[in-house]
Amino acid sequence: MGSGDSRRQALTLSHLGIGFLLIVVGSVYLGLKADERWGTSPWLVLLGFLGGFALGFYYLLSEVFGNNGASSNGGGDDDAGDAGGGP
Repeated sequence: MGSGDSRRQALTLSHLGIGFLLIVVGSVYLGLKADERWGTSPWLVLLGFLGGFALGFYYLLSEVFGNNGASSNGGGDDDAGDAGGGP
């Protein structure tokens, strides 16, 4: 079981790293294209990098800690027990 768990962990970590990288690179690319269009040379690339880094970090945090919040709810908000109730 040890090798299967380590493989799963490696795939999870690579998924997070690739997602973070794609967000940052995509934001820098959009900043570069916007700089070419409007002639604001380094500023929109820098803004794209900072914004992409912030979005990527948010993505990492939501992937790592987001699942815990959904499962801790316990299903109390779905109104399944009120099948014929009134106001």
